[in-house]
Formats: sequence, structure tokens, C-alpha cells
Amino acid sequence: GHRRAGVAERPVDRQRCHPARRRTRRAPRRGAPGTRTGRSDRDAAERAPPRPAQPRTVSDRIELRGLRALGVHGVLAEERSRPQPFSVDLDVVVDLARSAASDELADTLDYGALAVAVRDVVTGGHFALLEALAGAIAERVLAEPRVRVVTVAVHKLRPPVPVDLESAGVRLTRERGGGP
Repeated sequence: GHRRAGVAERPVDRQRCHPARRRTRRAPRRGAPGTRTGRSDRDAAERAPPRPAQPRTVSDRIELRGLRALGVHGVLAEERSRPQPFSVDLDVVVDLARSAASDELADTLDYGALAVAVRDVVTGGHFALLEALAGAIAERVLAEPRVRVVTVAVHKLRPPVPVDLESAGVRLTRERGGGP
């Protein structure tokens, strides 16, 4: 092959050159632009009724770990006679898109205020069961309208049991508008 200086060589389309390899032309797909029965995608979009907006699935969360407070909760007389240490963990599902973009505290859920509210539930009420304490914490967190789902873990540190046990706890999840 001779090459001409300064001219790029075109690749050979072997399907065009060889009759046995030549493809037959396909019919255009039905409804494709340019066909007699088809219209453009834009025309179809204009004719279609508007679709209702789908709510964005949110998996954003604020996590609080190891919030410690003294509370008087339990079934036994010795548990009800003096404050005991409790530890609370929270996973709060809330849309953080706005605050992630704005970097403004007003656009998010203030976890400092949330921690104070949880501490107040632990120190303020008296519950026989950890389940009831965790449920009260979940209700308090869900009182914030931006919260969609909350998972609460409550641990009683050094529970009064006849074995060496670091903590006993419960974990529950509650949704806005949902039941237990």
C-alpha cells in the first residue's frame, strides 16, 4: 500500500466491501422519529399526563452514640430507690440534603438539642421496663416533624442480676405515622 503524505487513512468497512457480509437494512422501530406512525419523544412527553412526583427515598441519618444519663427505672425495689446509669444510642432518619448543600444549622436537626431532649426523658420519668423508656424516647424524637424514622437503643449499665453483666438493653424502631 502506498500512502499519501498528510492524508489520514480511512478504515475499511468490510461489511460494505464484501457482498456476503453485507447487512440487510432493518426497518425502523415502530414509533421512532421519522416513521409514519411515530412521533418524536418530545411530542409523546407533551401528550402524556404529568406523573405524580415520587417521594425521594431517604437513607440519611444522624447518629448519637453513648449518651449517658442517670435515671430511676426498673422493676426491682433497689432499681427504683436510686438513680442508675443508662446509655442511649439513636439513629435518626432525616433528609440531610438541604443542610449538606447549605452548611447551615437551621437546615438540619440540631443533634445537641436532640441529645438534651433524650437526656430529659431518661432523667425525668420513671419506667419499669427498658422497652417503655425506649418507646418514650422514640416518641420524643418523632415529635420533631423532620424525623421520618428513629431507632433507639437503651442500655442499663451494671444491671442488678446474679451474673457479671456489663449491660442489658433493648433496641426498637419507630416510623412517622407507623405503629410499633
